[in-house]
Amino acid sequence: MPKYSFTCHWKECNELYDNVETLFEHLSDDHVGRRSTNNLCLTCYWNECGATAAKRDHLTSHLKIHLPFKPYICLKCRKTFKRPQDLKKHEKTHTIEHQGKSLIDEMK
Repeated sequence: MPKYSFTCHWKECNELYDNVETLFEHLSDDHVGRRSTNNLCLTCYWNECGATAAKRDHLTSHLKIHLPFKPYICLKCRKTFKRPQDLKKHEKTHTIEHQGKSLIDEMK
C-alpha cells in the first residue's frame, strides 16, 4: 500500500500523491492545463500564491518552488536543484576559473 505524503494545495483540491513527481504531473496537467485542451490557467493557486505567468512553461517552472522537487543533480558534488538553469549556474563553481577567483577574493 503506497504512503501518500504529498498533498495538492491548489485551491480546494487536496488530492494525495505518493511521490512529488506524480504531484507535479497532476499540477501541470490538471491545474495549469494546456491551451490545446482549452483549460490553460496561468495563475498559481497553490495556497493562494497568486503568482501569474505569461507562458505555461513559466508557471510550471514556478510551481517547483512550492514542492520538494529537485530533479537536476550536479555530477561533481551530487547537490540537487529545482531548475536546470540553477544547476548550470552551480556547475560553474567547479571550474578552475571560478576557484581561482574564490582564492583571490579570500586573499583580499
